[in-house]
Amino acid sequence: MNCLSRFRIVVTLAGVVFLTTILSAQANFIYVNNDREGPNSVSAFSVQSNGSLLPLPGSPFATGGTGQGSGFFATNLIVISSNGNFLFASNGGNNTVSAFAVSPGTGQLTTVPGSPFTAGEGSGAGLSLAVSPNGQFLFAGDDGSAYVAVFTIAGNGVLSQISGSPFETDASDIDGMAVSPNGKLLAFADPDSGEIDMFSIAASGALSPVPGSAFETDLGNPTGVAFNNTGTLLYVANSNDEDTEIEAFSVAANGFLSPIAGSPFFFESGVNSNIVLPSPDNRFLFVSNQFSNTITVLALSPGGTPTLLPGSPFGTGITGFTEALTTDPLGQFLFVTGANDDPVSVFKIATNGTLTLVPGSPFSNSPGESRTGITDSSPAPDFSICVADSSGNRLLFDPIRGFFELQNCNSGLTAFGQGRSFSEGCNIFFFEPLPNGFVKGAINTCGQPGTGTFDGIPTGSGVVSVHGTILPITSCSCPLPNPS
Repeated sequence: MNCLSRFRIVVTLAGVVFLTTILSAQANFIYVNNDREGPNSVSAFSVQSNGSLLPLPGSPFATGGTGQGSGFFATNLIVISSNGNFLFASNGGNNTVSAFAVSPGTGQLTTVPGSPFTAGEGSGAGLSLAVSPNGQFLFAGDDGSAYVAVFTIAGNGVLSQISGSPFETDASDIDGMAVSPNGKLLAFADPDSGEIDMFSIAASGALSPVPGSAFETDLGNPTGVAFNNTGTLLYVANSNDEDTEIEAFSVAANGFLSPIAGSPFFFESGVNSNIVLPSPDNRFLFVSNQFSNTITVLALSPGGTPTLLPGSPFGTGITGFTEALTTDPLGQFLFVTGANDDPVSVFKIATNGTLTLVPGSPFSNSPGESRTGITDSSPAPDFSICVADSSGNRLLFDPIRGFFELQNCNSGLTAFGQGRSFSEGCNIFFFEPLPNGFVKGAINTCGQPGTGTFDGIPTGSGVVSVHGTILPITSCSCPLPNPS
């Protein structure tokens, strides 16, 4: 295996993160970690209604850290907190994490006091980031030393390492990282050993390996990893010199991985597949082919089995390595970065998954640095539906963007999600709004399917609290008022 299939020696790394805010109108922004060798910076764009990009005033924004300019393609170099208030960018040159406060209306970045924050001694091989869905923790994995630093995120964005951090792993390297939608699992790829490492995340943020970890892959060089939006499947990209190769694993409640039927999957549609990205609705899987400058689109069955979409792969228009991917929360646009060049290409995603380049693509990214390592996230919604019941269950739901928050005020169980679906153990939920303000849900409670209008969390027996009381958003918090 040619090491250049998954590791770049000369060109620079970066990343992109997608942010959506809703005020009186929708304002969307894209952020790119330029990861230049030397003083690092983050470029920012506003996303127009047709997907085209405009640089924000003041962009690029200095991180205060040092970029690296080399490393793994799939390293996640930039993330945003779940509430959309803070942006975090890694600086591989001096192993630090820069934190910015994000203005929801303008997208402008302001450096958080004390930034950048040290993530350990570092190995000079890159720093991969992931953030918990509840916005409490930031995870930073050192590609070379395979240590993972865990930070708490304060209300002002300041980062502080938790007790025991950084956590030592048995991995040789850390490439792509991802946190499960329920915030209980951390997954990362170890390309040197050909394994996927899975860790459980305690309430304190502490990490411990799940039973059976690390899990071997059949293709041998795992790079990017991504959970589907229910957390029941983990997709893994595999570095190669010939085609598009991915693996798909079912994820047990305790994090144990099992290959789905037919996995691994091979498609003669691109060269050197390093990054995987499920669409927000779990219908498609986008794969970045670094050496052929294309995007492979795979249609996904309900069980996660991929098939090649007709017309795939799709050319990016980028002359350097095609690298990182992200979509907007509604899955209308796909954003792609390139290395050895300075552009960001944007695709319009059709309902059947077909990609069409947005006019003007690729868009120039000042200061013209190369980039890779993309991740996507979005802020917490301004929930427009709130329902609660007398048992202490509440559901906040944003039907426009498909965000939800579930909480039981008695047990303290809280879950955040996007894409109108959520998994908790072997329970799977799907939400959609009804005209009367209630929320219709399809439920599979540990193998017992059911549907109905509901407002809360199924109990251990599978009972669902139904027909809750609609509450004003301002009063939908714990302790809940007594619904009538």
